[in-house]
Amino acid sequence: MIKLDFENIHESLKAPALEALELLDIEEGEHGIPVIAENKGDGLEVYFSNNGALVIEYSRLCEFFRGLSHVKKIVNDGIPVREKAHFEWLTYMADVSRGGVHNVKSVKLLIKYLALMGYNDLMLYTEDTYELPKYPYFGHQRGKYTLAELRELVEYAELFGVTLSPCIQTLGHLFSALKWPCFSNIKDTSDVLYVGKEETYEFLDYMFETLCSVFKTRRFNIGMDEAHSLGTGARLEKEGHVSRGKLMEIHLKRVAELCKKHGIKPLIWSDMFFRPYADDIYYSKDVVIPQSAIDSVPEGFTPVYWDYYNFDRDEESKAIFDNMMAQHLRFKGPIGFAGCTWRYLGFAPNNAFSLISSKYHADSCLEHGIRDITVTSWSNNGCEASMFSAFPAMLLYAQKLYTGCRGETDVSGMLYDIFGVSLEDFILLDQPNRVPDAPGIEVSAGRNPCKWLLYNDCLCGKMDRHISTEYAPFYAELSEKLYAKKDLKRFGYVFETLGALCKVLATKATLSVELRNAYLSKDLKRLKEVSDSITPMIEDLDVFTEVYRRQWFKENKLFGYESPEMRFGAIRQRALGTQKTVEAYLKGELDSIEPLEEAVLYSDCRPDDSPRNKVATVENYFDCVPVTFSLR
Repeated sequence: MIKLDFENIHESLKAPALEALELLDIEEGEHGIPVIAENKGDGLEVYFSNNGALVIEYSRLCEFFRGLSHVKKIVNDGIPVREKAHFEWLTYMADVSRGGVHNVKSVKLLIKYLALMGYNDLMLYTEDTYELPKYPYFGHQRGKYTLAELRELVEYAELFGVTLSPCIQTLGHLFSALKWPCFSNIKDTSDVLYVGKEETYEFLDYMFETLCSVFKTRRFNIGMDEAHSLGTGARLEKEGHVSRGKLMEIHLKRVAELCKKHGIKPLIWSDMFFRPYADDIYYSKDVVIPQSAIDSVPEGFTPVYWDYYNFDRDEESKAIFDNMMAQHLRFKGPIGFAGCTWRYLGFAPNNAFSLISSKYHADSCLEHGIRDITVTSWSNNGCEASMFSAFPAMLLYAQKLYTGCRGETDVSGMLYDIFGVSLEDFILLDQPNRVPDAPGIEVSAGRNPCKWLLYNDCLCGKMDRHISTEYAPFYAELSEKLYAKKDLKRFGYVFETLGALCKVLATKATLSVELRNAYLSKDLKRLKEVSDSITPMIEDLDVFTEVYRRQWFKENKLFGYESPEMRFGAIRQRALGTQKTVEAYLKGELDSIEPLEEAVLYSDCRPDDSPRNKVATVENYFDCVPVTFSLR
């Protein structure tokens, strides 16, 4: 094992550096390689001096920690590292608003990994998951961070050269807060604030005041994206129709005044500047944003172009991305870009897709000199995937933006040095969504069979038209491959969780299809065999529930776990109910099983003669999978 001696580094570096070395499996102590750390120069240099000391020269504190992540390679090959950051801000944005709120211990671990990669900023995407003392229902029962917790994280991140920055919402995406009656006076629609009302700006003023008392930075991401229903609710009823463009102009002006009051330098998602001019969509290869929309962006605001979908996978996608980038470059001030590590379509990440798209996105940022880059990690509909399952694309961004390398970039060596998990193993985490009849799925983000196969009702089988019987052996084999990695030192529990999920799916994925096939063919023997398989499947489900529970409690606060626990309970009860229904039919107590007699249609209403790419669909919302879950 490599051993370093920190005797000659500044005292302020020693404690955080020792924490970083633990992650790298590097020891520290006497008789190790002496380390000299010097804050100077323009960029990062790591090399051996003539007297054998390991020298780390850095211009930003986070670069010192990135330098530590190069140690194993330099010790092995002796080749110096020279890098220069091609960015002002390299930000990781972690979604802590969709059920899972990462606990303080997990955020601290994340901060260390970010520093080792060279990130200098962390945003926690908090819609309502932070404390506003004057508004006790804001984030109530949602696991919100207390102001003390945020201060603790701000100070901890600073030790590693990482700025903790607010990432909030000041217009839409506020459903969880606005559901409470006490916010009815500032509510336009279910998730959008009432624009133009004084009480709205009193609320936002207090929000800014509170956050400024906690965060040291004044660089805030203030959201304002996807406010689709702006002006269509209470405001429309009370004040009449006003165009969304005009309402955005009114709101931006008022928010800009508040930002100036508090010294905030805001970033703002850019989609609401485009939607009024592109048939209410964001991405377009043809849209030309009018100069009036460009001029409506207040001085000091940084529009952020977010794109997780479009890149050079085909001509259409490339044309969309390139036009959207060109339109953003027309804004009069600096712009930001936000890409994505895909882990928000259920339990498994999509590292392969993330790497392919991120390569093009990072290269484009280098080409156009964009200096404010965010890598987002959303957790839609329940935060089901591990927060630590999607590191490869995060590292890819760092590698490209530190080296300036456009084109192919290998992250495999550094990935293993930092995380102790190979690139091949991270890609293995994708495999629960790589079902056999899905060619080219690695370049399609919107496919998540391992989620909807789990939630697909055992009897009604809304998704059955998209299922192949070859899924059963696929998941049985994949379960063994994932379980084989469960003892990995760092993230073995993530592999164990997905292994347990695949064990369930080895039966559950095709259960409803096989029940229907046996029933319609009047094969009562086979019908009983399939029904009997439900008992061991429920046992496997219980194992998965317990393993998933451990993963959740390791990474997140306890709030939010009620959602997956209720979902898993619903699956279990429906499986038991299905078994009882089949048994009643076999005993002659039921003349028929009606759900098995009704014709199965495509869930996405595609034509019946559509080509058989069965999983070319996505169902990411639990209540969309059972046919009659939402009753009105």
